[in-house]
Amino acid sequence: RGTAMARLVSVPVSLAVESVLAREIPAGVSPAPHDPKLVARYLSEVDRLAQHLQVVDHLA
Repeated sequence: RGTAMARLVSVPVSLAVESVLAREIPAGVSPAPHDPKLVARYLSEVDRLAQHLQVVDHLA
């Protein structure tokens, strides 16, 4: 399973790679995706790894 740090780094990277392959995001270096559905999917996956995950919307 690896360390928590390794999982919390490698899982988002693998999600991004899968999204590039599915043409959901462009290849290359970019900020976080803006598509709310894609972000929700990423956070759902990361939430399973984290002991505590809280999403704060600073723009609301």
